[in-house]
Amino acid sequence: MLFVLLKKSQKRALLAVLVFGLLAAFFTGCDNGSTDDDVNIRGTLPSGLVGKWDSGYDSFEIKSDMVTLEYDDGGYGYGYTGTIEFVSNYDSRSGVIIIEYSSGAPDTNKPFHAIYYLDYKPGTSVELHITSDANDPNYSADTATLNQAIAKFTRKKMFDHISSDFVGISVYIKQ
Repeated sequence: MLFVLLKKSQKRALLAVLVFGLLAAFFTGCDNGSTDDDVNIRGTLPSGLVGKWDSGYDSFEIKSDMVTLEYDDGGYGYGYTGTIEFVSNYDSRSGVIIIEYSSGAPDTNKPFHAIYYLDYKPGTSVELHITSDANDPNYSADTATLNQAIAKFTRKKMFDHISSDFVGISVYIKQ
């Protein structure tokens, strides 16, 4: 009813404001190709991740006193130890831990390795996923520098480096 009582110029101005508002809402809702999923933000290691995590065939141990992570592959010859250099928490249940190998590095020219953690339930269980690259002859996704690792192992690129086939079944229980 109010719209009918307005003058022609007022109707045009109101229509222009309405169109501008709709366009602004549309464009701010569009994906411009840049998301927070493609950027790692430095965080702190959730304290509940400290301790030993066992899957039944391999294990991880995160030690708070030395800020280290040890991977025991259950005797297959791929175990390693590293210093935690970077953590990015994507939410309260997932993130990435980047280490610098101190022993067991498959390639000493690429000393930075990432482990994604998913479905973290403090004090109970977590999915831990080591990273790999099917395009590399050695399946190594490791990087030469920490900055390369931070840029490479983002939330958006997670499934470039872990197999979605293992999500939901790579469960580690807190010991």
